Amino acid sequence: MIGKPITGRSFGGCIRYIVDKPEAKILFAEGVRMQNATTLTNDFNLQRKMRPEMGKAVRHLVLSWSREDLPKLTDKVMLEHAKEYMQKMGVFCFLKLTVQFPAF
Repeated sequence: MIGKPITGRSFGGCIRYIVDKPEAKILFAEGVRMQNATTLTNDFNLQRKMRPEMGKAVRHLVLSWSREDLPKLTDKVMLEHAKEYMQKMGVFCFLKLTVQFPAF
């Protein structure tokens, strides 16, 4: 597994990039309403306004696995790895969205 953290500028751009892809599969969401990209963005922006000391709060954490490992990975296993990675990176937040994309 390879992790790549990306710092973004806007929640809206990051969320649209993630959830507007038809092949995306949401594995986990916490503290956000899942109606659409707009409500997700609003929830993340509201939390950001309540914590102005966070500075650049938009983080897009990409986890990639080798093609050999893909057949062994279930949604549950990927989610466990994502949670462990966020914990090791010191990502402790109230709002989370974990999405799976197919390997290309």
